[in-house]
Amino acid sequence: MFGWSGCILRINTSDGTVKRTDVGDDLRREYIGGRGLATKLLYDEVGPDVDPKGPDNKLYMTLGPLTGTPLSACRMTVTTKTPRNGFLHDGNMGGFFPAELRFAGYDGLVLEGSSEKPIYIFIDDDKVSFHDASHLWGLSVTDTHIKLREELGDPSIRTIIIGPAGENEVNAAVIIGDLYHASGRGAAGRVMGSKKVKAIAVRGTKEIPIFDPDGFMEVYNDFWKELSPDDCIDIYHRPWGVAGDSLATDYIKTVGGLAVKNDQGFDEEVSSFNIGSATIRKLLVRPMSCFSCGLPSCSQLIAHGNTVLKMHTGSIIGLGSNFGITDINEIMELHKIWTELGLDVSVSPTISWAIEAYQKGLITKDDTEGIELKWGDSNIIKKLVHKLVYKEGQFGELMAEGLKALTEKYGGHDFALHVKGLDITLVPSRSMYGMGLAYAVNDQGADHCRIYPPYPPNIDAVPQHIELPFDVEKAAIRDIPDEKAKLIKWSFDSRAILNCLTTCVFLSRGKLFSDFSYFGRALTAATGVQYTHDQLMKIGEKICNLERSYNVLNGNASRKDDTLPKRYLNEPFKAGGSIGMVVPLDRMLDDYYKERNWDLASGRPTQQKLSELGLDFVVEDFKNKGVWSQ
Repeated sequence: MFGWSGCILRINTSDGTVKRTDVGDDLRREYIGGRGLATKLLYDEVGPDVDPKGPDNKLYMTLGPLTGTPLSACRMTVTTKTPRNGFLHDGNMGGFFPAELRFAGYDGLVLEGSSEKPIYIFIDDDKVSFHDASHLWGLSVTDTHIKLREELGDPSIRTIIIGPAGENEVNAAVIIGDLYHASGRGAAGRVMGSKKVKAIAVRGTKEIPIFDPDGFMEVYNDFWKELSPDDCIDIYHRPWGVAGDSLATDYIKTVGGLAVKNDQGFDEEVSSFNIGSATIRKLLVRPMSCFSCGLPSCSQLIAHGNTVLKMHTGSIIGLGSNFGITDINEIMELHKIWTELGLDVSVSPTISWAIEAYQKGLITKDDTEGIELKWGDSNIIKKLVHKLVYKEGQFGELMAEGLKALTEKYGGHDFALHVKGLDITLVPSRSMYGMGLAYAVNDQGADHCRIYPPYPPNIDAVPQHIELPFDVEKAAIRDIPDEKAKLIKWSFDSRAILNCLTTCVFLSRGKLFSDFSYFGRALTAATGVQYTHDQLMKIGEKICNLERSYNVLNGNASRKDDTLPKRYLNEPFKAGGSIGMVVPLDRMLDDYYKERNWDLASGRPTQQKLSELGLDFVVEDFKNKGVWSQ
């Protein structure tokens, strides 16, 4: 076998058994790996009767046939049935753990069951061992990482870890890889915590078999030539490689879309928030890249006291302007706390909702146990985070469940910034209509990563032999709904393929943004299985339809779920670069469903579309469940 390892590692945490299974040639060819493989396995194995908080739920960590190769295929998809809403959720993690797991000889691993006591797992090539983790339970991510390397006697092993947020089964708990890389904001950290798995360490020494080494090197050279700073036609590529994604903060401020005080959008606050890429560069320790990446960085390691932090735009906005905090040192301190607790930065809207609800009188000091909530005070934020992570009191428990639980108790639905129970990541939607549509129709909720980058390709970088299904110039105009449905469908389908390989969406630049023949050639050379641009796009569409179908069967998902916070639909910006804008969602939803060939009234895949994509098993499941008659 070439490309693929041919082995999925299944670890049952209830009885400590380990199985090595092969998914089969047909499944590999049809779903490739990563996100596609995990989606099909979840569909087959975790059905409507499975409690997402119980031991029968599974946590999939899947790789692709390019993972561990020099094409910056450094990613891993983390997939589960999320306790947030019972829908499918996946996240994508970079760094070095995914490549190391591939070098250990696996296409992925599955955590099943639930241990009675805290454990950690060590994968050393073919050997898998279980270790008591009682002494690690309660420790921060960094302390756990250090102790694991000491105990296992290897300073170079790679780790994924949950912090106290995961241990306490908080919905906003994520999994942290090698200290700086997070995944699974749909409660993957909670699922890992429910299985009492504190960490997984891996060491791999095997090679990845390549079918056509010469052909692979040929596409490798073409790939990196296209992405070289001198040759790449994408205007964002070079500055992104130098400054990292803090550049996005600059752009968001420029268009007037910065989230301020629970994204209320008051211009006087925006004008006082001067933190962006220039601030981050002043604090730079060194750029940071993942395994085998040819870019200088996608993020920066910056100095904070005697430690270094990896800062993204999400931290700058979510822990800064959205709390009314304008001091970079306070933002960095909050970011450090978030990371060590294993907490998703995008839980920011849960906390900002609490402050706004307090100011509007929906909650009082009796609810917060004496804490007076106000904007701009990082000490108050720290207290709320502590209550949330450790589930202190009823209010802490409700925050740990998320915005849906809070609004069911206290009201305040109009300013609760979530979609399908998943907090908004604060990439602007009122000022970028395409992003608004993407948030609404995303099957896992308000996560911008499914369409990254959130803009169409540079028209000059689209090869003549590639016919895009949308007008590039119109799709790029952020404040009109035209062509947004076509752009978002194409973005979802094409990004699904990148998540199958699994390579990095940050490298979807220049011609690689629209021409997937590069990836097809790489797959063909690695595996010996022929893949073309058109074949890959069809597989991406198939995966997106299967994900949608899973949610229909597991949570009765329909058009009613494809919505946005009322703030984005009814409250226009009062000033700034996006003054007067709200998201014209209904029109774009109709356009999107038409592009997908989904039912306009329900937003569910039609029998015609499912059969066209080879998803006849879904057709039978829909018929048995009476989906089309609902």
